[in-house]
Amino acid sequence: MMLELRGVSVSYGRAGVLKELTHTFAPGQVHAIVGPNGAGKSTLLKAMLCLHPYRGSMRIDAAEARTLHPRQRARKVAYVPQQLPPGIEFSGRQFVELARYARLRRFDTLTAQDTEVVEQALTHAGALGWAHKPVRHTSGGQQQLTSLARALAQEPQALLLDEPTSALDISHEAKVMRLLRQWVAEDPQRLVVAVVHDLSLAARFSDQLVLLAHGGIARSGSPPEVLTTAILSEAFGVQVEVSAHPRTGALQVQAR
Repeated sequence: MMLELRGVSVSYGRAGVLKELTHTFAPGQVHAIVGPNGAGKSTLLKAMLCLHPYRGSMRIDAAEARTLHPRQRARKVAYVPQQLPPGIEFSGRQFVELARYARLRRFDTLTAQDTEVVEQALTHAGALGWAHKPVRHTSGGQQQLTSLARALAQEPQALLLDEPTSALDISHEAKVMRLLRQWVAEDPQRLVVAVVHDLSLAARFSDQLVLLAHGGIARSGSPPEVLTTAILSEAFGVQVEVSAHPRTGALQVQAR
């Protein structure tokens, strides 16, 4: 599985947000998209999912993304939004079960195997405890975990996530990021692309970073290649300090 951007530009009306992006998200890795507010991180993710129009070429396993039938895309790529729409009446389990319809033929019903996949996804995401409740009656953090379970139940080759830990406490935050790393490690053809607000979190759990700023890719590479004082100060317009954690050695980023 590979996701490729070739000269991708995205606009809102006449306002250009991203211009001429070229990048390859390789399999077997966790990729984090980082950058200042308004840099177009979520917009890029939605364009990659064909949820927002774009110019240029976006390829999923060598096929142009917008030419794929939605069901074909759903078998390859799953999406975890930052927030679910309000008022979802389905129970958590029913909501996760919807992911299986990308794998079924028209008018088919869920099989015992589908039910087992849903159960495992709820368990792995840590969302089993409230799966009987209507989604709208669960907290923001619980909804994020339910949404993650739904994406896992889809059995894609790529997970695209928009700030998947924004509503979670630090314990669940680390668990989710470890789960994403484990999910990729289980199959070298899988990949994760996540918009991450916390640069220290991105440094700790990502293999590759894409730093968006000023309408383009300011820098891409490993965390040490991207998270430098000079690069981040330029991108964010504020002086930052980058240091290594004394115990883990992971990079930590703080504004001065």
